[in-house]
Amino acid sequence: MSKCPGLHCDGCGKGGLTAGAVFVIIGAGVALANRQAIGQAATDTVHVIETMLLIGACLIASAVIGSVGYLAVRWRLRSRARTAALAPPATVPVRLVSVGPPAVSEPQKAAIEPARRSAASYVSPVSDSRVYRGGHD
Repeated sequence: MSKCPGLHCDGCGKGGLTAGAVFVIIGAGVALANRQAIGQAATDTVHVIETMLLIGACLIASAVIGSVGYLAVRWRLRSRARTAALAPPATVPVRLVSVGPPAVSEPQKAAIEPARRSAASYVSPVSDSRVYRGGHD
């Protein structure tokens, strides 16, 4: 307010304390009155900042470990592919052995024979007049 032209009043920039000095005195008084609370808030703020830095460091470390692992696997696969491309194809000796014709045995009788049913022995939940028995009406 030291440069107030005084359009509506005489101005306040002439003599006495300036507004900035008044704010500094008020702020110092508040700080002295609340120094324990301000100290506790500063301690809490430092703990929050430490925790944020620790979390950030862990995230960066895990990203670096993951990237290094990915690049190592990729490098190894490329190395194997390059080695396989340069090596001649492997030949596997094949030895054929003839053991003769397959043995044929007689068909065995089934242990349990299925029951034989005729169309006349069919039982239906509907009345007998509706059962079709394969004949002409």
